[in-house]
Amino acid sequence: MRLKSYRDFWAAMLFAVISLVFLWQSAGLAMGTAARMGPAYMPRMLCILMLIVAAVLFVRSLRTRDDEGVALNLRPMLIIPAAMMAFALALYPLGLVIAVCLSVTIASFSDKDSRPVEVFFTALFLSIFSVAVFAYGLKLNLPLWPGA
Repeated sequence: MRLKSYRDFWAAMLFAVISLVFLWQSAGLAMGTAARMGPAYMPRMLCILMLIVAAVLFVRSLRTRDDEGVALNLRPMLIIPAAMMAFALALYPLGLVIAVCLSVTIASFSDKDSRPVEVFFTALFLSIFSVAVFAYGLKLNLPLWPGA
């Protein structure tokens, strides 16, 4: 058997290594059951799912060829982590609403076709949704606005 898609092969290896490292790290934690989950239950279930994805990608790497001539787009790979970091840095000083709006705005620069109206309504919806879920639903002690 010969590899036909190196991209899928390396993605499979990345998923497998990450999931095996986290499985190893969670080895000392109690698993529990589905009804009474222990601290290792969710990480192990996610690791098992990642291993399944890795296996599917590995089989796919043996069967399908890489697309030739597809350019690597670095723009989203640089801007999306920047948006995540901006959210993390802005959450406590600026509040949840502004941090969500800021991260959505920064993330929108990763797509050259995004329009300001779409960005505005996406930021508005995600801000309302975040406040509803995290502040009111889960009752997390997060500042909603600066100085709150």
